[in-house]
Amino acid sequence: MQSWVGKTKAELYQAWGPPQQITEDGQGGQILIYASTVRLQQTPGTVYNNGYGGVNYTNPQNNQYSRTRMFYVNRDGIIYFWRWQGL
Repeated sequence: MQSWVGKTKAELYQAWGPPQQITEDGQGGQILIYASTVRLQQTPGTVYNNGYGGVNYTNPQNNQYSRTRMFYVNRDGIIYFWRWQGL
C-alpha cells in the first residue's frame, strides 16, 4: 500500500478500478474507499443427541470478514496517505 503514496488517482483507477465509495478528506481532497468481503470455507452443520432422547441440529455457518482499503488523494490528484482495515 505504501507504494501508492506519490502516485496519481488515475493510476490507482487504472489498477484497481473505481472505488465503491468516495468521501471528502476535509482538506479539499478525497478518500477513495475500496471495500470487499472475503468468504472463507463454510463450517458444516452438526446433528447431536440432546440428552433427553431428542436430536438437535446446528445450521452451517458462513465464515467471512470484511476488508477496506482507503486512499487519501489531495486536490491535485496525488495519493498522500492510506489506511486499511481487515486482512
